Amino acid sequence: MVQNPTQSSRESEEIISRSWVQRFCVRHAIVFKKLSGEAAGVPSATSDDWLSKVWPTIREGYSDSDVFNADETGLFYKLTPDRTLHFKGEKCSNGKISKERITVLVAANMSGSEKRKLFVIGKSKNPRCFKNVKNLPVDYYNNQKAWMTTDLFNKFLLDWDKELKKKRRKILLLIDNCPSHINLRDFEFIKVVFLPPNITSVLQPMDQGIIQKIKTNFRKQLVLRFLQDVEENRETKISIDIETDNGEEDEEEQLDIPPLTDALRAAQLLKKFVMCNTDKQNSYLSGLITVLPVMRSRPQKNEAESRLNNASFSYRVRLIEDGITRNVPVCLKVFLSLHGITGRRARYVRESLLLTRKAPVDMRGKHNTRPHRLRGHKTESD
Repeated sequence: MVQNPTQSSRESEEIISRSWVQRFCVRHAIVFKKLSGEAAGVPSATSDDWLSKVWPTIREGYSDSDVFNADETGLFYKLTPDRTLHFKGEKCSNGKISKERITVLVAANMSGSEKRKLFVIGKSKNPRCFKNVKNLPVDYYNNQKAWMTTDLFNKFLLDWDKELKKKRRKILLLIDNCPSHINLRDFEFIKVVFLPPNITSVLQPMDQGIIQKIKTNFRKQLVLRFLQDVEENRETKISIDIETDNGEEDEEEQLDIPPLTDALRAAQLLKKFVMCNTDKQNSYLSGLITVLPVMRSRPQKNEAESRLNNASFSYRVRLIEDGITRNVPVCLKVFLSLHGITGRRARYVRESLLLTRKAPVDMRGKHNTRPHRLRGHKTESD
Protein backbone atom coordinates (compact mmCIF):
# COMPACT_ATOMS: atom_id res chain seq x y z
CA MET A 1 0.00 0.00 0.00
CA VAL A 2 1.44 3.32 -1.06
CA GLN A 3 1.06 6.13 1.53
CA ASN A 4 -0.07 9.53 0.31
CA PRO A 5 2.74 12.03 1.02
CA THR A 6 0.26 14.87 1.53
CA GLN A 7 -1.63 12.88 4.16
CA SER A 8 1.57 11.96 6.07
CA SER A 9 2.71 15.60 6.21
CA ARG A 10 -0.66 16.70 7.60
CA GLU A 11 -0.50 14.01 10.28
CA SER A 12 3.01 15.14 11.32
CA GLU A 13 1.83 18.74 11.58
CA GLU A 14 -1.04 17.68 13.86
CA ILE A 15 1.33 15.69 16.10
CA ILE A 16 3.62 18.69 16.80
CA SER A 17 1.70 20.69 19.38
CA ARG A 18 2.65 23.79 21.35
CA SER A 19 3.29 21.81 24.53
CA TRP A 20 5.65 19.50 22.60
CA VAL A 21 7.65 22.57 21.43
CA GLN A 22 7.87 23.89 24.99
CA ARG A 23 9.15 20.58 26.35
CA PHE A 24 11.62 20.36 23.47
CA CYS A 25 13.03 23.83 24.35
CA VAL A 26 13.32 22.91 28.03
CA ARG A 27 15.03 19.60 27.23
CA HIS A 28 17.64 21.26 24.99
CA ALA A 29 18.05 24.48 27.07
CA ILE A 30 16.60 26.75 24.36
CA VAL A 31 15.39 30.12 25.65
CA PHE A 32 13.70 33.14 24.05
CA LYS A 33 15.72 36.37 24.32
CA LYS A 34 15.58 39.88 22.95
CA LEU A 35 18.34 40.89 20.53
CA SER A 36 20.37 43.74 22.03
CA GLY A 37 23.86 45.16 21.93
CA GLU A 38 26.32 45.66 19.10
CA ALA A 39 28.59 42.70 19.68
CA ALA A 40 27.12 40.74 16.77
CA GLY A 41 28.23 43.44 14.34
CA VAL A 42 31.89 43.25 15.39
CA PRO A 43 34.10 40.94 13.28
CA SER A 44 35.67 38.37 15.57
CA ALA A 45 38.89 38.38 13.53
CA THR A 46 39.47 42.10 14.23
CA SER A 47 39.12 41.79 18.01
CA ASP A 48 41.17 38.57 18.17
CA ASP A 49 43.94 40.18 16.12
CA TRP A 50 44.08 43.20 18.43
CA LEU A 51 44.17 41.04 21.58
CA SER A 52 46.89 38.73 20.26
CA LYS A 53 49.20 41.25 18.53
CA VAL A 54 48.60 44.82 19.72
CA TRP A 55 47.52 44.45 23.33
CA PRO A 56 50.59 42.53 24.62
CA THR A 57 52.86 45.30 23.31
CA ILE A 58 50.76 48.06 24.92
CA ARG A 59 50.57 46.57 28.40
CA GLU A 60 54.22 45.51 28.52
CA GLY A 61 55.79 46.70 31.77
CA TYR A 62 52.49 47.06 33.64
CA SER A 63 51.17 44.54 36.14
CA ASP A 64 47.48 43.59 36.32
CA SER A 65 46.94 45.92 39.29
CA ASP A 66 48.28 48.89 37.26
CA VAL A 67 46.03 48.37 34.22
CA PHE A 68 42.75 50.30 34.55
CA ASN A 69 39.63 50.70 32.46
CA ALA A 70 37.06 53.53 32.69
CA ASP A 71 33.67 53.95 31.02
CA GLU A 72 30.58 56.15 31.42
CA THR A 73 26.99 55.06 31.68
CA GLY A 74 23.63 56.78 32.11
CA LEU A 75 21.60 56.00 35.22
CA PHE A 76 17.85 56.74 35.36
CA TYR A 77 17.77 57.04 39.13
CA LYS A 78 13.96 57.47 39.36
CA LEU A 79 13.03 54.67 36.97
CA THR A 80 10.81 52.10 38.69
CA PRO A 81 10.42 48.45 37.65
CA ASP A 82 7.93 47.85 34.83
CA ARG A 83 6.86 44.40 36.08
CA THR A 84 5.08 43.32 39.26
CA LEU A 85 2.88 40.58 40.74
CA HIS A 86 -0.88 41.10 40.73
CA PHE A 87 -4.05 39.05 40.90
CA LYS A 88 -5.46 37.74 37.66
CA GLY A 89 -8.24 39.90 36.28
CA GLU A 90 -7.16 43.08 38.12
CA LYS A 91 -6.01 46.11 36.18
CA CYS A 92 -2.25 46.67 36.40
CA SER A 93 -1.11 50.15 35.36
CA ASN A 94 1.82 52.42 36.04
CA GLY A 95 2.42 56.17 35.87
CA LYS A 96 4.58 58.09 33.44
CA ILE A 97 8.09 56.68 33.05
CA SER A 98 10.71 58.97 34.58
CA LYS A 99 13.48 60.16 32.25
CA GLU A 100 15.59 61.99 34.83
CA ARG A 101 19.13 60.74 34.52
CA ILE A 102 22.67 61.22 35.76
CA THR A 103 25.98 60.12 34.26
CA VAL A 104 28.26 57.78 36.21
CA LEU A 105 31.92 57.11 35.37
CA VAL A 106 33.12 53.69 36.54
CA ALA A 107 36.83 52.81 36.81
CA ALA A 108 38.66 49.75 38.17
CA ASN A 109 41.89 47.84 37.60
CA MET A 110 42.42 44.56 35.79
CA SER A 111 42.97 42.44 38.91
CA GLY A 112 39.85 43.82 40.64
CA SER A 113 41.82 44.87 43.72
CA GLU A 114 41.19 48.61 43.31
CA LYS A 115 38.01 50.50 42.42
CA ARG A 116 37.88 54.25 41.94
CA LYS A 117 35.18 56.43 43.46
CA LEU A 118 32.18 56.75 41.19
CA PHE A 119 32.37 60.01 39.23
CA VAL A 120 28.76 61.26 39.14
CA ILE A 121 27.52 64.11 36.92
CA GLY A 122 24.15 65.72 37.59
CA LYS A 123 22.31 68.90 36.62
CA SER A 124 22.16 70.59 40.04
CA LYS A 125 25.17 72.50 41.29
CA ASN A 126 24.23 72.29 44.97
CA PRO A 127 21.63 69.51 45.40
CA ARG A 128 19.43 69.97 48.42
CA CYS A 129 19.90 66.35 49.41
CA PHE A 130 23.63 67.06 49.99
CA LYS A 131 22.83 69.58 52.72
CA ASN A 132 24.68 68.92 56.01
CA VAL A 133 26.63 66.08 54.35
CA LYS A 134 30.36 66.39 55.01
CA ASN A 135 31.71 63.39 53.08
CA LEU A 136 30.17 61.94 49.92
CA PRO A 137 30.83 58.35 48.83
CA VAL A 138 31.15 59.64 45.23
CA ASP A 139 32.76 62.57 43.41
CA TYR A 140 29.94 64.84 42.23
CA TYR A 141 30.05 67.45 39.43
CA ASN A 142 27.39 69.10 37.33
CA ASN A 143 26.59 70.65 33.98
CA GLN A 144 23.43 71.67 32.17
CA LYS A 145 22.71 68.29 30.55
CA ALA A 146 24.42 65.96 33.06
CA TRP A 147 26.78 64.70 30.33
CA MET A 148 30.47 63.90 30.39
CA THR A 149 32.55 66.65 28.78
CA THR A 150 36.21 67.00 27.91
CA ASP A 151 36.76 69.46 30.77
CA LEU A 152 35.21 67.14 33.34
CA PHE A 153 37.15 64.13 32.07
CA ASN A 154 40.39 66.13 32.21
CA LYS A 155 39.47 67.13 35.76
CA PHE A 156 38.94 63.48 36.68
CA LEU A 157 42.31 62.42 35.24
CA LEU A 158 44.18 65.42 36.68
CA ASP A 159 43.03 64.67 40.23
CA TRP A 160 43.92 61.02 39.74
CA ASP A 161 47.35 61.96 38.39
CA LYS A 162 48.05 64.05 41.50
CA GLU A 163 47.24 61.06 43.72
CA LEU A 164 49.57 58.83 41.72
CA LYS A 165 52.33 61.43 41.91
CA LYS A 166 52.38 61.18 45.69
CA LYS A 167 52.78 57.39 45.44
CA ARG A 168 55.25 57.57 42.51
CA ARG A 169 53.08 55.03 40.69
CA LYS A 170 52.41 54.80 36.94
CA ILE A 171 49.30 53.18 35.48
CA LEU A 172 47.81 52.31 32.09
CA LEU A 173 44.28 53.55 31.44
CA LEU A 174 42.21 51.92 28.70
CA ILE A 175 39.26 54.01 27.42
CA ASP A 176 37.08 54.28 24.32
CA ASN A 177 37.31 57.07 21.75
CA CYS A 178 34.09 58.95 22.51
CA PRO A 179 34.10 62.75 21.82
CA SER A 180 34.56 63.70 25.49
CA HIS A 181 37.79 61.65 25.66
CA ILE A 182 39.51 63.54 22.84
CA ASN A 183 41.94 66.46 23.31
CA LEU A 184 43.26 65.21 26.64
CA ARG A 185 46.25 66.63 28.44
CA ASP A 186 49.61 64.89 28.78
CA PHE A 187 49.70 63.26 32.21
CA GLU A 188 52.90 62.28 33.94
CA PHE A 189 51.74 59.11 35.68
CA ILE A 190 48.77 58.04 33.53
CA LYS A 191 49.28 56.50 30.10
CA VAL A 192 46.00 56.77 28.16
CA VAL A 193 45.32 54.13 25.49
CA PHE A 194 42.28 54.18 23.23
CA LEU A 195 40.43 51.04 22.25
CA PRO A 196 40.08 50.36 18.51
CA PRO A 197 37.00 52.03 16.98
CA ASN A 198 33.75 50.09 16.45
CA ILE A 199 34.77 47.10 18.60
CA THR A 200 34.45 48.59 22.09
CA SER A 201 31.29 46.54 22.74
CA VAL A 202 33.49 43.44 22.70
CA LEU A 203 36.77 44.72 24.18
CA GLN A 204 35.44 47.19 26.77
CA PRO A 205 35.88 45.42 30.14
CA MET A 206 33.26 47.55 31.91
CA ASP A 207 30.64 46.41 29.37
CA GLN A 208 31.18 42.76 30.26
CA GLY A 209 28.85 42.85 33.28
CA ILE A 210 30.44 45.36 35.69
CA ILE A 211 28.16 48.29 34.84
CA GLN A 212 25.18 45.95 34.71
CA LYS A 213 25.99 44.75 38.24
CA ILE A 214 26.10 48.34 39.54
CA LYS A 215 22.71 49.17 38.04
CA THR A 216 21.23 45.92 39.36
CA ASN A 217 22.38 46.70 42.90
CA PHE A 218 21.00 50.26 42.62
CA ARG A 219 17.64 48.99 41.38
CA LYS A 220 17.54 46.47 44.23
CA GLN A 221 18.12 49.18 46.85
CA LEU A 222 15.49 51.35 45.14
CA VAL A 223 12.85 48.60 45.36
CA LEU A 224 13.76 47.86 49.00
CA ARG A 225 13.26 51.52 49.81
CA PHE A 226 9.83 51.47 48.14
CA LEU A 227 8.84 48.45 50.24
CA GLN A 228 10.08 50.05 53.45
CA ASP A 229 8.13 53.24 52.75
CA VAL A 230 4.98 51.21 52.06
CA GLU A 231 5.34 49.36 55.39
CA GLU A 232 5.88 52.64 57.26
CA ASN A 233 3.01 54.33 55.36
CA ARG A 234 5.04 57.25 54.02
CA GLU A 235 5.61 58.78 50.61
CA THR A 236 8.73 57.85 48.67
CA LYS A 237 10.74 60.85 47.48
CA ILE A 238 13.80 60.38 45.25
CA SER A 239 14.98 63.68 43.82
CA ILE A 240 17.98 65.93 43.30
CA ASP A 241 16.58 69.41 43.88
CA ILE A 242 18.32 72.61 42.77
CA GLU A 243 19.58 75.37 45.02
CA THR A 244 20.90 78.77 44.06
CA ASP A 245 24.51 79.28 43.06
CA ASN A 246 25.41 81.01 46.34
CA GLY A 247 24.47 77.94 48.33
CA GLU A 248 21.20 79.34 49.68
CA GLU A 249 17.93 77.58 49.09
CA ASP A 250 15.59 78.86 46.44
CA GLU A 251 12.67 81.18 47.09
CA GLU A 252 10.21 78.34 47.52
CA GLU A 253 12.27 76.80 50.32
CA GLN A 254 12.76 80.16 52.08
CA LEU A 255 9.00 80.70 52.16
CA ASP A 256 8.51 77.16 53.53
CA ILE A 257 6.01 76.30 50.80
CA PRO A 258 4.87 72.67 51.06
CA PRO A 259 4.40 70.40 48.06
CA LEU A 260 1.35 70.84 45.89
CA THR A 261 -0.32 67.80 47.44
CA ASP A 262 -0.18 69.45 50.88
CA ALA A 263 -1.57 72.70 49.51
CA LEU A 264 -4.53 70.85 47.98
CA ARG A 265 -5.48 69.52 51.40
CA ALA A 266 -6.71 73.02 52.20
CA ALA A 267 -9.81 72.27 50.12
CA GLN A 268 -11.07 70.01 52.92
CA LEU A 269 -10.91 72.92 55.38
CA LEU A 270 -12.91 75.29 53.18
CA LYS A 271 -16.27 73.65 53.86
CA LYS A 272 -16.70 75.88 56.92
CA PHE A 273 -15.83 78.90 54.79
CA VAL A 274 -18.60 78.09 52.28
CA MET A 275 -21.20 77.61 55.03
CA CYS A 276 -20.53 81.04 56.61
CA ASN A 277 -22.41 84.21 55.70
CA THR A 278 -20.87 86.91 53.52
CA ASP A 279 -19.56 89.06 56.38
CA LYS A 280 -17.74 86.15 58.01
CA GLN A 281 -16.31 85.12 54.65
CA ASN A 282 -15.02 88.65 54.03
CA SER A 283 -13.46 88.73 57.49
CA TYR A 284 -11.77 85.36 56.84
CA LEU A 285 -10.46 86.48 53.45
CA SER A 286 -9.17 89.78 54.88
CA GLY A 287 -7.03 87.85 57.33
CA LEU A 288 -5.34 86.02 54.46
CA ILE A 289 -4.62 89.12 52.32
CA THR A 290 -1.75 91.41 53.27
CA VAL A 291 -1.29 94.94 51.92
CA LEU A 292 2.28 95.63 50.78
CA PRO A 293 4.06 98.63 49.26
CA VAL A 294 4.00 98.94 45.48
CA MET A 295 6.61 96.51 44.12
CA ARG A 296 6.58 97.82 40.53
CA SER A 297 4.80 100.61 38.70
CA ARG A 298 5.28 100.55 34.95
CA PRO A 299 2.36 102.26 33.11
CA GLN A 300 1.74 101.21 29.54
CA LYS A 301 0.11 104.56 28.68
CA ASN A 302 1.06 108.10 29.50
CA GLU A 303 1.41 108.83 33.20
CA ALA A 304 -1.59 111.22 33.07
CA GLU A 305 -3.89 108.66 31.38
CA SER A 306 -2.75 105.50 33.18
CA ARG A 307 -4.04 104.30 36.53
CA LEU A 308 -1.10 103.50 38.79
CA ASN A 309 -1.33 100.88 41.51
CA ASN A 310 -1.49 102.16 45.06
CA ALA A 311 -0.34 98.95 46.72
CA SER A 312 0.60 95.30 46.20
CA PHE A 313 -0.96 92.31 47.91
CA SER A 314 0.16 88.88 49.08
CA TYR A 315 -2.16 85.90 49.52
CA ARG A 316 -2.16 82.90 51.85
CA VAL A 317 -4.09 79.70 52.42
CA ARG A 318 -4.74 78.40 55.93
CA LEU A 319 -3.70 74.81 56.64
CA ILE A 320 -4.07 72.62 59.72
CA GLU A 321 -1.53 69.82 60.09
CA ASP A 322 -1.14 67.77 63.28
CA GLY A 323 -3.23 70.31 65.15
CA ILE A 324 -1.00 73.23 64.12
CA THR A 325 -2.48 76.06 62.06
CA ARG A 326 -0.25 77.88 59.60
CA ASN A 327 -0.68 80.17 56.62
CA VAL A 328 0.96 79.08 53.37
CA PRO A 329 1.87 81.71 50.71
CA VAL A 330 0.17 81.11 47.34
CA CYS A 331 -0.44 83.06 44.15
CA LEU A 332 -3.69 84.87 43.35
CA LYS A 333 -4.88 82.15 40.99
CA VAL A 334 -4.55 79.43 43.64
CA PHE A 335 -6.14 81.71 46.25
CA LEU A 336 -9.22 82.24 44.05
CA SER A 337 -9.47 78.58 43.04
CA LEU A 338 -9.24 77.12 46.56
CA HIS A 339 -11.75 79.57 48.06
CA GLY A 340 -14.11 79.36 45.09
CA ILE A 341 -14.39 83.13 44.63
CA THR A 342 -14.04 85.39 41.61
CA GLY A 343 -11.43 88.02 40.93
CA ARG A 344 -14.10 90.70 41.43
CA ARG A 345 -14.77 89.43 44.96
CA ALA A 346 -11.05 89.52 45.79
CA ARG A 347 -10.77 93.03 44.33
CA TYR A 348 -13.71 94.13 46.54
CA VAL A 349 -11.92 92.84 49.67
CA ARG A 350 -8.60 94.42 48.62
CA GLU A 351 -10.15 97.86 48.09
CA SER A 352 -11.76 97.75 51.54
CA LEU A 353 -8.44 96.81 53.17
CA LEU A 354 -6.66 99.56 51.27
CA LEU A 355 -9.17 102.28 52.26
CA THR A 356 -10.41 101.29 55.74
CA ARG A 357 -7.92 98.61 56.83
CA LYS A 358 -10.98 96.52 57.70
CA ALA A 359 -12.99 93.75 56.12
CA PRO A 360 -15.91 94.94 53.96
CA VAL A 361 -19.44 94.74 55.37
CA ASP A 362 -22.28 93.36 53.29
CA MET A 363 -24.93 96.12 53.15
CA ARG A 364 -27.33 94.34 50.84
CA GLY A 365 -30.86 94.77 52.22
CA LYS A 366 -29.66 96.94 55.11
CA HIS A 367 -29.95 100.48 53.66
CA ASN A 368 -32.51 102.96 55.00
CA THR A 369 -33.54 103.83 51.46
CA ARG A 370 -34.70 100.28 50.80
CA PRO A 371 -38.55 100.17 50.91
CA HIS A 372 -38.72 96.65 52.38
CA ARG A 373 -35.73 96.15 54.62
CA LEU A 374 -34.85 92.61 55.67
CA ARG A 375 -35.96 91.62 59.12
CA GLY A 376 -33.45 91.16 61.89
CA HIS A 377 -30.92 93.71 60.49
CA LYS A 378 -30.27 97.04 62.16
CA THR A 379 -28.64 100.01 60.53
CA GLU A 380 -26.49 102.65 62.23
CA SER A 381 -29.45 105.10 62.31
CA ASP A 382 -31.56 102.55 64.24
